[in-house]
Amino acid sequence: MLGQETLVTGNFGNQEARGLAPHALAVDPSGNFLLVADSGSKDISVFSINQENGALTPVAGSPFMTSNGPVSVVVTGLVQ
Repeated sequence: MLGQETLVTGNFGNQEARGLAPHALAVDPSGNFLLVADSGSKDISVFSINQENGALTPVAGSPFMTSNGPVSVVVTGLVQ
């Protein structure tokens, strides 16, 4: 099994548009953080995931600039 599908319903909180060309998503192994690679904005946005309702909150300093437009993102260890 490559992953687990989770149905989320209700209010998703602030739905402000972000990024110009988001390409890839990754959730860290703990399920606490979502990372979004955006090639158009040349950055990676990191959000904490509320475990009770699935709401996303940008972490301090996010988005994080990159030198080139990222098209993928992989999390290999614990994000702190």
